[in-house]
Amino acid sequence: MSPLLPITLSYIVGILLAELPAMIAYVVLCILSGVAATWFLLRRRDRVWCLIAPAIWMGYLMMLLTAPALPMHSREAARAVRQLQRAEAASTAARTAALRAACRTRLVSAGLDAPTVSLAHGILLGDKRAVAPDLRDGMREAGMSHILAVSGLHVGILFAILLTLLYPLRCLGMEWLRQLLVLTAMWVYVAGIGMPPSAVRAALTVSVITLSLLNHSNPWGWHNLTTAAFLLLLWKPWWLWDLGFQLSFLATAGILAFQPLITVRPQRLSPAQAERERQSPQRWLRRTGRLAARLGQQLRSLFWLSTAAQLATLPLVAHVFGHVPLLGVLQGFVVVPLLPLYVGGLLLVLCLPSAGLFLAPLLNGFTGWIAGIADFTAVSEYAMLGGRLEWSPSRLEMWIAYSGIVAAVLWWRLHDKKTL
Repeated sequence: MSPLLPITLSYIVGILLAELPAMIAYVVLCILSGVAATWFLLRRRDRVWCLIAPAIWMGYLMMLLTAPALPMHSREAARAVRQLQRAEAASTAARTAALRAACRTRLVSAGLDAPTVSLAHGILLGDKRAVAPDLRDGMREAGMSHILAVSGLHVGILFAILLTLLYPLRCLGMEWLRQLLVLTAMWVYVAGIGMPPSAVRAALTVSVITLSLLNHSNPWGWHNLTTAAFLLLLWKPWWLWDLGFQLSFLATAGILAFQPLITVRPQRLSPAQAERERQSPQRWLRRTGRLAARLGQQLRSLFWLSTAAQLATLPLVAHVFGHVPLLGVLQGFVVVPLLPLYVGGLLLVLCLPSAGLFLAPLLNGFTGWIAGIADFTAVSEYAMLGGRLEWSPSRLEMWIAYSGIVAAVLWWRLHDKKTL
């Protein structure tokens, strides 16, 4: 576990205290400071816990200093933050209007139909308002709204495409230049679409991982996640109330929590086993069996990847939208595996409109397929339940649900270590 995790959680507690009434916030700060001082006197070796109280105070003061216009200590900060975010979104849309218009012109000239162009604006530029209303509503009902938000999935796809295009630099022994160009292009893209919190989080995480690999150190999943959260909240503490920020970090935390079930461990044969298989008359049958087993592992990995992200975001989604996408895990099997090809095709058409002569029919068909999956998911939920699954937990019920999820995951990880 990352040593920065308790510091980051303490900093988040400090930000949350800025919304409570002033007397309650001061009492909590004094109690926590006393507990931290006692801990320091009793256990001098455990230095990380001594930083909890300063981190809480820092989060509290940063929220007060960096957002003086917000109504602190009034339980209205979260609502005011949402208004601030809407103003920032309008300002970003005004700044990037020329870029969005140019992208739309190139996509239309490539032969893409209106639904595909609107979906491309949502996937590539994070502009949900440009997506056709019926398609946007259908994807929201099916639990596929994250596809329209530029998040870790989209940044990861872009990162992989750029790495592939610049692979010749690696062959020339200039891996550092290749990574530098990819990171620069990725940050230019994130800045060009207005730096939404989920995209910034993903770009920052990818940057930390890339620098760790270039430094020949082991990239640590939880450490990268908590580092990204801490740096972003230092920059803009009010992002803690941004829904995209919350969903992005919760989904990533869920994936890291279920990492043992998601990771596919390839089965390698020893030289003696490989030689016996080459001489065996049934070698093709054995290879087919291994390929089938590998495919089954990949499908299981996709299932747990989608399930982990859905489970980690479920209480928050239900609290905000009052609806539980019962079959939302379905898109993890049928949409996410093909999404890199779709995004790659859109980028190719955007850079080279003449390629639309060959790719436009495929991209238009894939857009219709996504809409069909969304409709099928919604219809299936209505057929199974007689309507959609309504659940609108209060804030207290949401925290209780997350406490249960965390307790269950910790018990499972502890039990899994004992069995191993």
